Amino acid sequence: MVNLFLSPDHTTGAENEEGESQRRISLLKRLELTIWEIITAYGPSEVRLWLCNSIGTINSIPRHERSSLFLNMLRSSRSGKKNECKVATQLLRMLCENAPQKVGKIVASRSRLFQSFFKGNSRRILQWFDQFGGIGEFEHKRGARSISQFAFVNRDLCWDELVWKGRHGQSPAMVATKPHYFQDLDVLSTVENLLENVPEFWSSEEFTASVEDGEIISLDREFFVQELLYMMYNEDLLEAWQAVEEFLLEENFFNLCQRLLILLGDRELLAFLNALGKILGKQDNGFDSKDKARVKQLQNNWFETILSIDAKFQFLDEILISNACVNNGRQIVRLLCDEEHDERKRHIEEIVLEMKQSSKGSDHWALRNECLRMNKMLAIKLLAIESWFLQYQLSDKCKRAASCESLFGLNGIEFHRPRISLEVCNERLSKEKDYGSFGGSKKKKRKDKSRKRKRSNNSSCDEGIDKEYS
Repeated sequence: MVNLFLSPDHTTGAENEEGESQRRISLLKRLELTIWEIITAYGPSEVRLWLCNSIGTINSIPRHERSSLFLNMLRSSRSGKKNECKVATQLLRMLCENAPQKVGKIVASRSRLFQSFFKGNSRRILQWFDQFGGIGEFEHKRGARSISQFAFVNRDLCWDELVWKGRHGQSPAMVATKPHYFQDLDVLSTVENLLENVPEFWSSEEFTASVEDGEIISLDREFFVQELLYMMYNEDLLEAWQAVEEFLLEENFFNLCQRLLILLGDRELLAFLNALGKILGKQDNGFDSKDKARVKQLQNNWFETILSIDAKFQFLDEILISNACVNNGRQIVRLLCDEEHDERKRHIEEIVLEMKQSSKGSDHWALRNECLRMNKMLAIKLLAIESWFLQYQLSDKCKRAASCESLFGLNGIEFHRPRISLEVCNERLSKEKDYGSFGGSKKKKRKDKSRKRKRSNNSSCDEGIDKEYS
């Protein structure tokens, strides 16, 4: 059974304590290697995702600080680093998906961009311009509205460029009284004519108004992502950077971490963590221990607590395994149930047995005292592995209430039994599962009564039939 050591029961001499702490550290390092093999068996991406998710749960950073973190990372992409360019591309994809109106305002006045977008692409042309309203419809949609408006205002300039499907064209006067005649327009040929002969259309107020809302972005997001990249890094367009900054201020921090940080290389992710740690460290420099809200926040978020102590991380692997052990301990325990980890599970059991045999009841406290003297990150990692060791033992040995009570009793932990026993709770749960809520149980009773009535009615009918034919 695990010794929880919630309070030291005795003290040891300095020499004994040092020997016990070194023995414990040696066993924890062996355990670390096995845990690392387990969590990286399917590739390192899952472990990195766990870390990114943990970063995303930190909600005490001001929005402008969070925005600055990502902006600094994007500006460093000018150095041409591949991973950072991936981050910029992914962020712009998020911008186009979640805030297309911001992109629409930037690109609306870029006539050459849209000429390039539509030229030689019949699918895009038809998707955007073939939206003329029929009989009974009040207005045209998308690019169709811009063509109809521009054509009437500038009929001397472009009406002859309109191509009709019928034998003869339609006059402006006729189409003005019957707007649904625009459905007879050969949209593909007309737009090709506008591309070739009427450049004024693409810079007109009518066309600009049709694309400002950003709906056009949905036709081909990747095209606009690449255009935005060019605007940011080749033209250094202020409007593009402002749109990105606004988006970072508004977007959920967890989503940003989950979708962007996973793309960073080890060095870049480590730099991001250290920058995040500096921000949290500044916040807690003037931290008042009486601030109950902040104390509770740090207690609830282990990772935020670690970052706030300004540990100055040097190796990403230490952070990855520490986070995995503390925040994803259950997943690791579940992974051990897979057949391919049978050998590693046996190895862990050997380490656990060795820990039990070598434990003298004070090695945990010896480890704690040793951690106070060593490098912060190393101490964090060892304590994280120690916490997973305790979790593993509890999940293995305390599957029933009696086992938990025995464990608490051995460690002198006081506890109160609930008035309703576990068996009663399980019985209630099973009843709720069978009958649903209280309302559901009443309905079931009513159904049972109606079934009995039907049976009695059927039986009486059967008796009558038997009498008739007997």
